[in-house]
Amino acid sequence: MEIELLQEEKELATAKYKEYLQASKTCRDKTYDGLKKVYNQIRKGRSVIDITDAIRKAGVRDNFHPYLAIARANSKEVRCIYDRNGDVQFRSGDNLWRRRRSDIFIPKCFKSWQTGPWQLDLKAPTPIIPPRLRPSNLTEDYYILWEVDSWTPMPSKDPYLLKRLTDNLFLVCAAWDLTEIELKVMAERIKP
Repeated sequence: MEIELLQEEKELATAKYKEYLQASKTCRDKTYDGLKKVYNQIRKGRSVIDITDAIRKAGVRDNFHPYLAIARANSKEVRCIYDRNGDVQFRSGDNLWRRRRSDIFIPKCFKSWQTGPWQLDLKAPTPIIPPRLRPSNLTEDYYILWEVDSWTPMPSKDPYLLKRLTDNLFLVCAAWDLTEIELKVMAERIKP
C-alpha cells in the first residue's frame, strides 16, 4: 500500500512549530494547537499523512467498495457506511446511531450513484498489532489504516498503525505484514 506523506523542510517545519507553539500560548485556537502538533512531528523527521487525501486517492472498486479502511486500533472490526451522495464514514464497532469523535467522516469522498441502494454498510476485521509494535498505552487516539482485500470477515495483510494529531492528520507509528496464522486467528474474531 502506498500512501502520500506530508512534506516540509526540517528548518521550515521547526520555524513553523515555534511560531504555532508561541501562538497557542496566547490564543486558544484549536487550529494553532493542531498545526503545532503536526509541525512538531515533521520537524522530528516523523511521517504524517492526511487520511482524507489517502482514502480519496485510493478510491473505490467497481462495486463501490473502498480500497482502504481505518479503525480505532483497539476495535475488532470497522464498519464503512458509504452513502449514495458520496459521503463515507468509518466507525469502530456497532455504533450506527450517532457519530463519535473517534469515527472518521469524509463528506463527498467518493463518486455518487443514482440507482441501487441508498447506502452501503460494509464490515471488515481490524488487523491486530504485533506485540513488538503495540504501544504500551493504546489509547483511542491510535488507529489502523489498511488496504481491504474484500469487505468480508477475511482480514487484510499490510496495515499501518497511526496516531491521530488532528481530525484528518495522523502520525505514522508503524507498518507491518501479517502472517497467515495471524490472518486466520483474526478471521475468527468476527462473526459474519
